[in-house]
Amino acid sequence: WTTLESTDTHTVQWGEAPDKLTSSAGGSESSYGWFGWQGRLHTARMSGLLPNASYFYRVGDAAGGFSEVGEFRTLAADVGGATPLRIGWVADMGWGNNSQGTMARLTELASRGELDLLIHPGDIGYADGNMEGWDLFLRQMEPIVSRVPYLVAPGNHEFLFDFAAYKHRFAMADDGEHKSMYYSLDVGAVHLLGTSTESILDISHVSSAQAKWIEDDLVASKARANATKWRIVYGHRPLYCGQTHGQ
Repeated sequence: WTTLESTDTHTVQWGEAPDKLTSSAGGSESSYGWFGWQGRLHTARMSGLLPNASYFYRVGDAAGGFSEVGEFRTLAADVGGATPLRIGWVADMGWGNNSQGTMARLTELASRGELDLLIHPGDIGYADGNMEGWDLFLRQMEPIVSRVPYLVAPGNHEFLFDFAAYKHRFAMADDGEHKSMYYSLDVGAVHLLGTSTESILDISHVSSAQAKWIEDDLVASKARANATKWRIVYGHRPLYCGQTHGQ
């Protein structure tokens, strides 16, 4: 979550009712100053959540104030198997008028409990160097991503300043090892692997280190005793394309 000023703590509180937020966890904050952007980006992790359960939560700081209480439902333990996994998939979606219909539909699905997961591999908000665009886009996305997990991967419109805004604003499942540029996780019977197809020169690139990591990750996911039924890899640029356009 984002605040204008720094706070003493970075706390998430949660529980089974809006007035019974009995669990809490602390986190950390970071920031960046490109193009004069001001603000603090906070991250905290919940743990011990049960499958297929509803939780209420809020984030903030005792002195600085807390957010409104939100609500989400965790996924069933057998999601992607006996229970379907319903994934929303978007890319190249900005904060302007052209995306409003898509956002409205995703908001509707999330509020009705008909969306389990949203994946957005690249060109997130089309902010480029306009850091206010990041704020506008994520405010518009809040009704969706405050209720369902939001998994992202970098696109070419995130490359400025070595992907600074992307790296600070998102915390994916790599625990910071790859700065959320590439990562993987199991969601029930589905193994998801997010990749980076990008470089700081705004041309397509997959490093040898990432390629080796992807290969090892896919082999390991297949070899596990509870092997996932599906392995889905996503990134911004297509692996094969009929036209190059210099890219």
